[in-house]
Parts: sequence; structure tokens; C-alpha cells
Amino acid sequence: MHLPRLPPLLGCSLGFLAPAIVQAAQIPTALLDQSHSNVNHHYSPSFSPELVYDTDIDDENDSWDLSVPPNENATGHLVFETVHSLMQHWPNTRYRNGHSLVPGTVPAGTVLYHGRSDSNTPTKPEWLATDPEHSYMFCRSPGGGRGRGPGRVSGTAKEVEREGRRETKLKEGQDEDKQEEGCWMLVITTTQPLSILYFDGSSAAKMRDGAMDSQDILAYGEVLPDKFFSERERIDRLCEWAKGMDVDGFVRMEMDFEIMLCDFTQGVQVEALNLRSHRRGGPGGPPPRGPGGPPQGPGGPGFPPPGDFHHPPPPPFDTPYPPPPFAFASTYPSSAPSNLDESFHSGTWHNFYPGETRIQLDLTRLVSFYDTSLVPSLVEERFGKRRIEHRLLGISEGDLKGVVTRVEEELTLRSRGNNNNGGSGSGGSGIDWATLIRLIVKRFSDRLEMVQYMLNATETGIGVSANKDIAKNVQTQLLTMLQPYMLVSTKPPPPSLSTEDLLFASTTANSSTQWASPLYQRCSTTYTNYIVTTPSLYSRLTSSERLILGGVKETTREICRVVVGMWVDGVMAGLDTELYEPPSAMADDNDDNDDKEDGTEINMLLESWSERINALMQRLDWNVWLKCRPACGFEEMCYLPTWPFRRGSDDPSDPQPKCIRRMTTFDGQMEERL
Repeated sequence: MHLPRLPPLLGCSLGFLAPAIVQAAQIPTALLDQSHSNVNHHYSPSFSPELVYDTDIDDENDSWDLSVPPNENATGHLVFETVHSLMQHWPNTRYRNGHSLVPGTVPAGTVLYHGRSDSNTPTKPEWLATDPEHSYMFCRSPGGGRGRGPGRVSGTAKEVEREGRRETKLKEGQDEDKQEEGCWMLVITTTQPLSILYFDGSSAAKMRDGAMDSQDILAYGEVLPDKFFSERERIDRLCEWAKGMDVDGFVRMEMDFEIMLCDFTQGVQVEALNLRSHRRGGPGGPPPRGPGGPPQGPGGPGFPPPGDFHHPPPPPFDTPYPPPPFAFASTYPSSAPSNLDESFHSGTWHNFYPGETRIQLDLTRLVSFYDTSLVPSLVEERFGKRRIEHRLLGISEGDLKGVVTRVEEELTLRSRGNNNNGGSGSGGSGIDWATLIRLIVKRFSDRLEMVQYMLNATETGIGVSANKDIAKNVQTQLLTMLQPYMLVSTKPPPPSLSTEDLLFASTTANSSTQWASPLYQRCSTTYTNYIVTTPSLYSRLTSSERLILGGVKETTREICRVVVGMWVDGVMAGLDTELYEPPSAMADDNDDNDDKEDGTEINMLLESWSERINALMQRLDWNVWLKCRPACGFEEMCYLPTWPFRRGSDDPSDPQPKCIRRMTTFDGQMEERL
């Protein structure tokens, strides 16, 4: 079988291929060690904010040119994946610097938890956990410190000293009656729907590098990185800002989800439970002096002199990701559960779609810092940076005020439907955006991953015949993805009498693939065409919904551009002889007659395919592709490092998943797989 010399591919020769760029921990091949920190040169290489891809482009008048990629600064794919990730622990752990503010509700009858040292109902804003494992970290015995919700990490210096003396007595066998005091957990049930504002990302992680930027903008009117540990001040200022608006609290995430409730006298019922207290891996003892804790106890450089304070100042760590000042080590038997590890475990229950469903978001009121029309000043700030480095530091004063005004406007519109479907009634179109986006991800994610896997399995020197088989299998997968959009009329023009005239005529790449443009258009617009062509529906879209629509259009457009382009190259290479048979390609189908040129051509095709699929998947960066490879065993869980980054091998700058034991070992420690 002789493959013909291929025409220029989408405006560039197959002989000029950029190195394949792949996502760490996403690709199960030898390419795994390549970092995704590289800039993908498959897309526009220069900063041009005025060239950001127009997601409101007129589909009917578009040329649907397969050679035109999206602009490097386009953010539609980021909006798409953000919406796909809302209220899911895994993706918001990975990209901790949130860029979305979304109103929503906590339905009536929802049970929440608040650990503390007494049975009193809070009289000021406090933190509630959605899962008891998270709140139990802050469950304290009387005299063991003030009540602590999920957002609070320490008592006063006097309380810490007092608790330290109690721990010493317990270890020496003294004061054993204190062991039976237990700790206090408030079980809080909503008696009516509570209105909330959700900060996406790991917005409760006490970190300097951007996790709390969006809260700073509302609480302080500017981004203040040094305020990352000022939790009492933060909750008080947020609740003060929310007065007069339809906001009962705020939703954030760290090891698990939490709610910052502003008023315990409205809409909730409180029951106090005196629980047995293990206090393993949580507050209750003095800050540790070993690895993972402040360098000294009370009175040391990490703590102020004795006196009341809500939170310690940032300790003098070398790392920008200081751990919380409570003990990870335990003086209790290893049979007692580890509070911190169990909090991590409960967070994994909400890792993926549908995520934490007890908080229902209204997508018709979503406000995004990836909205370039609302926040143009951040386009240049993001240029050339990995997504994990995106943050709100550098936003202009005008854009900041515009965002705050927009959020305040959205929070006055309680009449809109607060549900995961994107709202209903007068405040939106009624389109189920969450399901639409999930449908697109399910349709393409597994197949794109399979194509990438097959292409990354190719090796130099395995033989032309084996590479041809791989190419045919890839072509089959591409055809499967495109089958619902492929009309009978979708076919290339018949070959001319002269193959040289067909392949090397002075035609552009666009004209040589123009026959596939209708397929490209149909694939790209199937899920959105009715919306944009029906005036009565399109006119009901809120500005938030138009942003989401643009994200869907940009995402499907790029998927289809790449997949159709790859399929076209396979067709023209003779991999679908029922549709197209190049005159010279089928002259001899005997593999024994393959010559060096034949092998070169098929290798060039496979290399081109690999580069394009890797670039596409890196750009989309869907969270479903980030997983533990190989899969974890039954006694393990797939752990994505997050604050407080307790394990020495955790890399805060680029967290990657790893398998760790769900069950403690004999020494009571959770271990990761080596």
C-alpha cells in the first residue's frame, strides 16, 4: 500500500511538526513526564486582546475554515470547564484560585454541622460543615477552647496552653474523668431555603497565592494576599457587605464544602449533641513542634503573647502554603479515626458530577472573571500563564467595581429560579446548562482519550504494517465521533486524472478541505443552533447564560475543528476507501511491498494526529482526564493534594493525584503508595 504525498495540512506542512505537548498525569504513556507548563504553540502565539475569539460569531455566515484555530486568549473553554466543575471537589481542588461567583440556595430540610466547645447557639457569623467528618475536627470538650467551625483553626493562646496541660495530664494517667466530657456538635437544619453566594475553587484554603482573591474583592474592595489567614475578619466583613441583599451565607471549599452562615436566628433549627471525643488529627492539643506545624508552641515566633485572638498571624514558614496550627499527630490509640483524614475522605464523596447537591446553584446569575467583556484587564494578566497560576491580582479598579456592581444586581433577583438547571421563569431561558455541558463532555471525553491513548502507543521502528493498523483504528474512532453529523453528501471531490494536479496544485489548505466545512459546522452547532436561531428563546437568555452559551460554542467548535481535520487527513490518506481512494494509494495493497517513503508518510500522519489531539486535550483540560494511573485499590483512595498539603511529597505548585490508604497502618498513619 502506497500512501500519496499529503497536501499541506491546515496551512502547514506535515513535515513541520511542533513537539507533542501533554498534560501531566493525564496521559498513560512515556510522555507522562512532560509538564503541562509549556505553552501550546498550536494556538495563537502572541498577546492580542482585540483578537479574542468571538463566541457570538454568526454561524450561518462563518466560513468554517478548518485551518483557523481559536485565539490563545479566548476564555470560552475556561467558562465551559468552570461550569462543568461547579460544586465538585476534584476540579476545584486542582484549580484552587476560583474565578466564579454564583448565587444559589440551600434547600429546606438540609442538615449541616458545627463543632464547638459548648452547646450555645452562635450569636455571630460562623462556619458550618456539610459533612459531620469535617465539623468533627472542631468538636471540643468544655474548657478545650472556643467553638470552632470549619473555617477557624485555633483558640486563644491561653486556651492552647490550658489544653496542652490537659493533654499532658491525660498522657500521665491523671484527670481521667476529663476523658468522658466529650465534645459539642451543633446539628443545624434549615427550616426554609437559604440564599447563598458560592465562591468556586478551594476558596477556604488558607493560601497566599489566590484562593481567596474573589472573597477579598467583596470583603475589602481589593485583592489583599496578606489577609489569607484573617478568617474572622473575612466572615464578618462579608456578612456586613451582604446586609440588605438576598444573602444568608457563603459557600466555600477546602478539604470539604462549608457554609459561612451570617445569622443563626433566621431559617435554621439548632440541636446540640454531646459527642464522644477522640480528637485525633484535629484541634484540641497544642500546636505541634514537629514537621507540618508551627516551629514553636505558644510564646514562640509563630504565636503572639497570651491574650484573646481569633486567628494566629501567618507563621514564618518558608513555604507560601502554611499548614493549619493544629496537631496532625495523635496521642490517642490508632483505633480512633483520624479527623483530618476522614475529612479528606468525606470531601471525595463530592469529587465529580453532580458534586455537592445540597447547594443548588442558579447559573442564570453566574458572574465570571473569565468574562472578557466584564473583566478585560485580566486578559493580559493571564497571558502565558498556566491555569493554576490564574488569579485576580492585577484587576483594574474599574473592572473590580463593575464585578461588584454586577454581583449586587444579581443578588437582588430572588425571583429567578435557583436550581442546577440554570433557572426558570422570568429570570432565564429555562435551558438546563449543566446537563447540556455534561452531555458534551460525556460524548467526547472517552473517545478523545482513546484516540490519544492509541496515538501515544505508537513507537518508532514497530513496522509500517502496525502503524497502518493504528491509523485505521484511529480513523474509526474519529468517524464514530462524527457519524451523527455526516450526511451522505459529505465526501471529497473525485481525484483528477493527474494525482500531481490534485495534490500539488496552487490551492489553499482551505479550498482543499472546503468539502468538509458543512460537517465541521454541523458538528459544532448541533447543541446550540436552535438556541441562537430561535428569537423567542435567545431573547430570554440572561447575560450569564450568553456567556455560558459562548463557552459551549467555542468548546464544541474547537473539538469539531480538530476531529474533522484529523478525519479529513485520514480520508485523503486512503484510510477510508469506501469514501475516497487516491489513485496511487491503492495501487498495491501488499504490505510486503511497503517502501521507505510509504512508512515515512504514515509516520508523518500519526505524528500530526498526535500533536493535534494532545494540543486539543491540553486546551480543554477536562477534569475527567485527571486520575490516578493505575487505578487505586479498594483500601486506597485517589488523593489530589490540597491545603494543608500535609504530606511531604505534596507539590502545591502543581498538585498531581496519587493513591493513599483509606485505612491507617499499625502506627496510625495514612500512607501513600510508593
